[in-house]
Amino acid sequence: MTEEKKEIETFSFPGEEEQHDIAGLSEEGKVLLNKVSLFKQAKQELIANANFEIEKNDILYNNYMEQLREVVNKKEEEDEPVSDKEKN
Repeated sequence: MTEEKKEIETFSFPGEEEQHDIAGLSEEGKVLLNKVSLFKQAKQELIANANFEIEKNDILYNNYMEQLREVVNKKEEEDEPVSDKEKN
């Protein structure tokens, strides 16, 4: 028979190295740890979604700036005097 290694689940408080055994927690402690885990996951999802929205915003901003550049360049070409156009 093979020996199964039973991994002990632990957690630590931010900024601390000490590991705490989850199995040793009271029911209240386990409920609180579960809530902490859910909020940590929600925070990570918020950050990921915010980063995605920023990326989309940057793409649209750059696109509209390029369109604006084309409009300005076109207007400048139209406003260029005829004699300058003939030189080119």
